[in-house]
Amino acid sequence: MNPLTRLYRRSRAFRILCYVALVPLYVMLVFVAFNSFGGYSQWGNALGVAAIVAFAAWAWWWGERREALLADADCERSDAG
Repeated sequence: MNPLTRLYRRSRAFRILCYVALVPLYVMLVFVAFNSFGGYSQWGNALGVAAIVAFAAWAWWWGERREALLADADCERSDAG
């Protein structure tokens, strides 16, 4: 198991720290949702939202890829032994 996953599951303080670290993202989404960046063009708002979505898609893709790579490495270790 990933050490960060183990720490996340066992430590309430670490979970709270993770939640607090996500506050800037929530604030950004609220600003965009309420059109607080009204002084900016619609293209600027769209690019900001697109950047957030692109980052989320990359993070999801990277997590899936990393799990697959770790599973392949575990499979190769068990075959070699």
